[in-house]
Amino acid sequence: MRTPASRTSDGPASAIMRQWIYGALFIALAALLIATGEDLGRHLDGLEHWIGGLGAWVFAAYAALFLVASSLLVVLISRVADRALEGTLAGGGQG
Repeated sequence: MRTPASRTSDGPASAIMRQWIYGALFIALAALLIATGEDLGRHLDGLEHWIGGLGAWVFAAYAALFLVASSLLVVLISRVADRALEGTLAGGGQG
């Protein structure tokens, strides 16, 4: 388990810098997703044609994609929840 930033030798300034870096990365990722989403919107007809050409494999592809995406989402949520509790009484930060 990671130690809270206030307990590291770097001090609170390092924790503030990390928060700014995470915020900047979040904004960059959001901008990338928006730009990619707009580009994907231009190719929806081709994507629909490709999906329609899969035939009976559409259901298997959907199930595989759903399993992979939901597994990644569970991992992401568990990491976010773990970091959210860090440094609190519920996360064991005191003591």
